[in-house]
Amino acid sequence: KGIYKEVRSSRSSGGPSTKRQSQVSSPSQAQQLSTIDSDNDGGQDDGESSEEDEEMYFQRPEQLLDIFAQLEERNLFLIQNVQETEEALEELKQKYEETQRQMEEKTNLLHANIADLQTKIAAEQEKAAALRKRSRANSQAQNQSRLLQGLREKVRQVYEKCGFNADTQSDTLDMLREIEGWLEYLLNEIKHMDQSLVEAAEKKKNAERRDRIRKEKKEEQRRQYEERLAKSTQRAKAEVVKKGGKPAMFR
Repeated sequence: KGIYKEVRSSRSSGGPSTKRQSQVSSPSQAQQLSTIDSDNDGGQDDGESSEEDEEMYFQRPEQLLDIFAQLEERNLFLIQNVQETEEALEELKQKYEETQRQMEEKTNLLHANIADLQTKIAAEQEKAAALRKRSRANSQAQNQSRLLQGLREKVRQVYEKCGFNADTQSDTLDMLREIEGWLEYLLNEIKHMDQSLVEAAEKKKNAERRDRIRKEKKEEQRRQYEERLAKSTQRAKAEVVKKGGKPAMFR
């Protein structure tokens, strides 16, 4: 404003504009210059009035300081939050790495335990196979021994029915040889007998044999039935074990 006033005062007191008019040689040039000066004066007056009417946003210097202080405080708060976030992130990263390391150690240990258990299972399976094989061999030997014992008992019964004394003979083969000799003797005697009597006696013996086999079969069936009945009775009398606690819930 002071500059504009000085310019106006200089123009009114015959400043540069008066000198310029004195230097003009023709009336048309003077008229043009006067028109320009009047326009400049009008524009300056409008600018002065608009500047006088416009109000400044900041009225006091403290307003800028307050805004700067608020911005600084906000920036410090944001910096603190970023630092805390970075610390929390670093802590989570360390926990994650520690957890991952522990899980890897546990996984490796479990894999080692699984491999060890598989090796032990394979060894136990080999032992079980060997035991089964040995058991089958023993069972076969026991069955063979029982079979031989049963045959010896049968031979002893036949030996006694042939009229020999079984107490004086302990070897089964010797008893069989004596039985064989006795059978040869009886067959030779049968050849000299009446054939009708021989056929009648043979029929009678066959009928007795079939009857004996039928009775033995019935006896075996009765024995098996009694065994099944005893097992079912034992299962019925067995105490029922009740499961305690809540039942397992499956999702």
